[in-house]
Amino acid sequence: MSKILFIEDNEALRVDVANALRNAGHEVLEAEDGQAGFDLAMSTGSVDVVLTDQNMPHKTGLEMVRDLRAQQTYKDTIVIFYSTESKRALRKQGWDLGIKGWMIKPAPARLISKTIDKALAKRREQQETAA
Repeated sequence: MSKILFIEDNEALRVDVANALRNAGHEVLEAEDGQAGFDLAMSTGSVDVVLTDQNMPHKTGLEMVRDLRAQQTYKDTIVIFYSTESKRALRKQGWDLGIKGWMIKPAPARLISKTIDKALAKRREQQETAA
């Protein structure tokens, strides 16, 4: 079971996706905006995946990821964006920060879970190869 931090300001969407991820066997922590997500990440210690929106109050997804990447614990954490934003310049900023995916809303929960599972499997494969 993996631990996922899901950061989304739309409460109904956050609850629906979080529940679907839990039903898929993941532990899910929820935060309502970028600052709350960063604070939760810091108080949690570490997570396997950060799934985040881009446009949120207090701190955007990219700002939050930039701050997380400054922390040793989160330098290599899998980050996937789940946003209505699809501008190339924003996605490039994300790729430059080392994100592993950018999904456009709305996407079925099954696809979100599958994307996370693929990223986790790839990470495990890389770790096994390095060992």
